[in-house]
Amino acid sequence: MKEIVDATDVYTPTTPAKLNFVERDTINSQLVNALKTPGKQLVVYGHSGSGKTTLLCNKLFQLYENHITTRCVKGLTFDHIIIDAFNQLETYFISEYTQTTKETISASVGVKYLQIQGEVKSQAERESKSVIQRYLPPQLTPQALATLIGEANCCWVIEDFHKIDEPEKEKLAQVMKVFMDMSGDYKELKMIAIGAVGTARQVVQYDPEMQNRVSEVLVPLIE
Repeated sequence: MKEIVDATDVYTPTTPAKLNFVERDTINSQLVNALKTPGKQLVVYGHSGSGKTTLLCNKLFQLYENHITTRCVKGLTFDHIIIDAFNQLETYFISEYTQTTKETISASVGVKYLQIQGEVKSQAERESKSVIQRYLPPQLTPQALATLIGEANCCWVIEDFHKIDEPEKEKLAQVMKVFMDMSGDYKELKMIAIGAVGTARQVVQYDPEMQNRVSEVLVPLIE
């Protein structure tokens, strides 16, 4: 029996294409090579409507177990972006651990005589309780975030990078360097910034050390 496909699943002018996704061989090869290169961070850029997000999402589904995406808007701060990533990882820490040890001693004696039944019970219970608490809670630092994302074998996508303010972009460029430095421990660890034309140049401008460590993937408009 032929499967019925809803027209809205095929015609998706305002959402990333899935069923009607068209492979673009040259760009795909560049993107896949960058994704498979340990330590290489990515900037996917191009004009609005060129298919940046669609292209990236389809490749990530093929190459990664999972990924997290932070969607940027004007006014979003660096702290907001970091916290959003932590929240998506659903990572919680133990602030207090309670350990309870319980010992129970029980004895029962039943006596039956001339249809008269008696039962004697004695019970002694001893309980000890210890509380272990962290001296300091874990800090929400880029290093901690990189460790958690690396342990989860996923990557972090920052969509609409160009929308955030200049000081916040500079901080995120520093986070890219942290991810690059920690890729020796987690080879899948990556940050992928999706933005408008010129986004990649901004990242390198904010941190010159990223000059040869950022792969720029231009996604042109489909003619």
